[in-house]
Amino acid sequence: MNIKEYIKLNKLNTNSRERQNVYKRFYMFAYLRKTYGYSYQKIGCLFNRNHATIIHGINEYEYFKKDKMFLDLTKETRSYFPMGVITQNNLLTLMFQILSKQDKLV
Repeated sequence: MNIKEYIKLNKLNTNSRERQNVYKRFYMFAYLRKTYGYSYQKIGCLFNRNHATIIHGINEYEYFKKDKMFLDLTKETRSYFPMGVITQNNLLTLMFQILSKQDKLV
């Protein structure tokens, strides 16, 4: 499952304030920033949020990342997208993005 599919399947791009969805969003914000180096704006586009919300979410992730409830509610998300690991499904997308940027530079 790729990132965009996961976001849509779990409705993380909606305005849901259910704790489980909020915590999953926080985790995914941090995952995309730390693993792929996505900009705040690019992450915001994936989740229908602005850059300030992404910054806040990443700060909240840093605060909650060792909390038992946070770990329980994000267990599935963390198993699909382990922090710092580029999943095989997303590797092709990342390679395409890198090659596209190189074409623009030439």
